[in-house]
Amino acid sequence: MRFHTQTLAKTITYIGCLAPGDYGLFWDDDGTMPWKEFYWALQQESDLAFVRIATLHELEYLGLVLPFVVDGQMLRLRESCRIAPYPPVTPPRRLYYGCLRRSYHHVQEHGLASRHRKYLAMTSKKELAELIAKRRDPRPVPVEIQAAKAHEAGIPFRKAGEHLYLVENLPAEYILFPLSTPRIKGQSNRGERKEHDRHSAAPLGTSGSYQLDIEHLQGTQAKSRAAGKRAGKRDKTESWKRGSRGLRDKRGI
Repeated sequence: MRFHTQTLAKTITYIGCLAPGDYGLFWDDDGTMPWKEFYWALQQESDLAFVRIATLHELEYLGLVLPFVVDGQMLRLRESCRIAPYPPVTPPRRLYYGCLRRSYHHVQEHGLASRHRKYLAMTSKKELAELIAKRRDPRPVPVEIQAAKAHEAGIPFRKAGEHLYLVENLPAEYILFPLSTPRIKGQSNRGERKEHDRHSAAPLGTSGSYQLDIEHLQGTQAKSRAAGKRAGKRDKTESWKRGSRGLRDKRGI
């Protein structure tokens, strides 16, 4: 399905500014949002997967003004469309977060903290938390956040949508991890790998030499026996031929 340009502009405006929280999106305090996060959200909408930065430029060229502009790899809200700061709130008792597998063990030890933005998002709906995390990991690990307990301990939460909450960081003591440890991609047992390498590696030889194994020696011995049989057969044949020539010579005298 391809949108009419005006419909497309309205749809992008709705996702980016009117209800970003429904899509797991939020704006930083300075009115910016990484383009890649907006793009990942659009990729999960089959009708909008075609949208690129060039698409936004085309809409602007056609006179369809969006509430934000492209600024390098960031989206920046126009001054006339700036939104109010997200208000601090008392969160629900539980929230959910989709943990990337490659970060799982780090989160277990150090908790959650945003690396590239001021806040990280968590939701009151487990399905939405998984949907957000799947933009970066096809099989994220959902964890449960003891939000009320963390808030009572002085950790501030802000609300960025009906189901979206923001926090700057969260210690591991307020995170409930699954009982079974998920298998992390690329993870293996180092001890088993070393043992496998030790048994499977070819033995090292002395420089300038080569090694003989049993099969090599057996093959050499078999070849030697065969060569000896052929040599003996040739000797008998030559002896018979010499005797025959001697008899013919005697008859001819």
